Amino acid sequence: LPGSLKPSVAAALVMLSDPSPGQTVLDPFCGAGTIVIEAALMGLEAAGGDADPEAVAAARENVSAAGVAARIERWDARSLPLPDGSVDRVVSNLPWGGQVGVEEELAGLYRDAFAEMLRVLSPGGRIVLLTSAPQLLACYDALCVERREISVFGRTPTVLVYAP
Repeated sequence: LPGSLKPSVAAALVMLSDPSPGQTVLDPFCGAGTIVIEAALMGLEAAGGDADPEAVAAARENVSAAGVAARIERWDARSLPLPDGSVDRVVSNLPWGGQVGVEEELAGLYRDAFAEMLRVLSPGGRIVLLTSAPQLLACYDALCVERREISVFGRTPTVLVYAP
């Protein structure tokens, strides 16, 4: 799918979450499933979802082709069908605005999705996000423990690591 991460970038994002064996990693905007697959290949319990049915179908197909076990669901990342504190790590490549478009809409999406990530995150958990609009998450800077600008497809998005 357009916007899919290279496996090496997805693996690096998972590693930045500092996971331990057996932990659950969630990608609430999983797209074609690259982050979910890399987490599963590392021996983690991996789950992901996306609002786009085509992305969900692609992620399921890619998970199967990779020969790993992972839960892939269709959902709205602003209202995750998961219990409070049920995941150890959240790792995601946030929408960059190509499909959402207007920055105000993207800001609302980021705000609402981040609130859900915090809700489902277990105590001591970490959140790792890749975004081209880190300013839209500035209200969470107090929770941010690491920030790195990287180069992806000629753009320079930012990796944000949160330890709430």
